[in-house]
Amino acid sequence: MKKIFFGFLLTATLLSTGCVTEADPCETNNEGYIVIKNDMTGIDAEALRVEIDGVYISDVAPGGESSSEARPAGVSYEIKGVSSSGATFIKNITVEECIEDVVSLGL
Repeated sequence: MKKIFFGFLLTATLLSTGCVTEADPCETNNEGYIVIKNDMTGIDAEALRVEIDGVYISDVAPGGESSSEARPAGVSYEIKGVSSSGATFIKNITVEECIEDVVSLGL
């Protein structure tokens, strides 16, 4: 009888722990992601100094992309890229949960 009870207990434990799934971190944190792409091309292409809502993120080389920036979902952000010659590109984006939005600047 003890063997049957322990067998049942072991089976119930394995089934209950095997059904647990981890939530995606973006769902848990209610986040989305922003990637900024520098679409400047040609002989005059320049790196862009990229900001999200006025906060410096990185310099992005022509044809390059920034790293993925996690941001709270449902919020609008101003994406700004400024070249060394002063050309300025601004786009607004609303981040969606668990979506990676690629924002192209420089066209």
